[in-house]
Amino acid sequence: MTQEANRIAVVSMVRDEADVIESFVRHNLMIADAMYVIDHASNDGTSDILAALVDEGLPLAVTRYDGVAQLQAELLTAAMAQAFADGAGLVLPLDADEFVWPEAGGTLATARATLQALSTQAVYAWRGQWDCTLVTPEAGADRLLSARPARRVAHPASIGKVFVGRAAYEVTRAQHGRLLQGNHQFVIDGTDGPSRIVPTEADHLFLAHFPWRSEEQAASKEAIGWISNVAKYSRQTTRAFHWREGFERVLAGETPRNPLAGVETIPLAPPGQAAGDAPISAPGTMQRYHAFAHRSLLRSVLLAAEDLAESYRESEVLRLGRVVSVIVAYLGDAAAFEQSLASVSAEGYPHAELVVLPLVRDAFAAKLPESLAAQETSLRLVLLEGNDHDALFADLAASAQGDYVQWLLPGQQLRPGKLVRMVASLESQESLTFAMSREVQEDALPIEMEDSFQEAEGDLVAAAMRAERRQPAGGIAAPLFRRATMEQQAWLAPFFDGASCDVWQAWLALLPGAVIGMMREAQLL
Repeated sequence: MTQEANRIAVVSMVRDEADVIESFVRHNLMIADAMYVIDHASNDGTSDILAALVDEGLPLAVTRYDGVAQLQAELLTAAMAQAFADGAGLVLPLDADEFVWPEAGGTLATARATLQALSTQAVYAWRGQWDCTLVTPEAGADRLLSARPARRVAHPASIGKVFVGRAAYEVTRAQHGRLLQGNHQFVIDGTDGPSRIVPTEADHLFLAHFPWRSEEQAASKEAIGWISNVAKYSRQTTRAFHWREGFERVLAGETPRNPLAGVETIPLAPPGQAAGDAPISAPGTMQRYHAFAHRSLLRSVLLAAEDLAESYRESEVLRLGRVVSVIVAYLGDAAAFEQSLASVSAEGYPHAELVVLPLVRDAFAAKLPESLAAQETSLRLVLLEGNDHDALFADLAASAQGDYVQWLLPGQQLRPGKLVRMVASLESQESLTFAMSREVQEDALPIEMEDSFQEAEGDLVAAAMRAERRQPAGGIAAPLFRRATMEQQAWLAPFFDGASCDVWQAWLALLPGAVIGMMREAQLL
């Protein structure tokens, strides 16, 4: 009986890789069936390029992580679990400067076939890695990197970077099987701490590694890489020592050095082109989105410093322990209600309480107590128990403990980190009535913004609503309210009628006299 060919997935966490990200995606999707990319707060055009590649219809899923700390191991382990849940047989964790490469004379098709034939019961290590350098880094930047002339070291380095089979992962789940930083090890928890799974070397499979592509790119990567690792480990760490050394060179005003300068190299033979191969990385293929890139060392470092300052501010706010009451209304649609409910725990604010407002009484509502008891969350859970509309809202006013209030109507979902960002804004700016995100939604009231954060007068927004006959996107889930606002508006009770909410009238009641702190980035999923 012939073994079914493995479905192959790539997982990667990238930051400010605009010069190489399109090449990385197109090349490695010649090998893989799907790719999961975590965009770590990129500011150099990487995010725009990834969005354009998604819009092309490539099998590429992109999530955004805006935290400062370098949580590569944790986030890639989660991405790996998602890839396996989606049906992958093998998951390849790769950096943006790593390209799956066949041995001499091979093609990308033969490399893919080799991977597909592997057992899923093992953790594997690549046969080796060729450190590579472009022949003319300053020229040809509009071509895919794998189509540009390059040289490599004569013999591949044994780097120990791993990839994982589905069966091996499933067996280790009970022992918290996970990747370590840098993807060099896959470990499980044991009685004496983490224990490394010894990988099986995968014959005929190599990585072509392009760590140095220009002086600007190298300096930016070293500076930002070290800053991110300090945010996770502190300065007193042996982790990513190569980034620390590079950071110190940048501080000293030295030009980043190409690690292959002075090393004997030979031409990197491009992968052979098999009949039927799509021309996704064929020599001569151009990058479509090269113009999106706008890398600058100073720009990258300043934005990283801004991220650190914001992270510090948010950590100070978290220490205050301000409670946010997240009110999730049940209006008769069980699936939409549970979708909203799940997003609250995933949002990540540790001082939230989950308040369930069952405005429709049906068979599902009768099971809410046991459903909430089964929730895997550390949040305080409050199920309101009034027998009619007025009693429910009276119970809401008496039970909710939040300094701030977040509403969710069925189906609406919070983007991770929404609450701490908005609490930080309201805590430091007493003049604001509520904070609100500028959601993107068809047929919603257009709200023009010149800055990433600005104040808006509620009266003007209300006037625009009436003139445009449209309301702001996101409904009453877009803002985070102060408790006093809810008390003044009777917790929005006048705008609910059985299984419906008159969001239009709620806005018109909330806006007069309000001063709104408006965020440009959407904060709902």
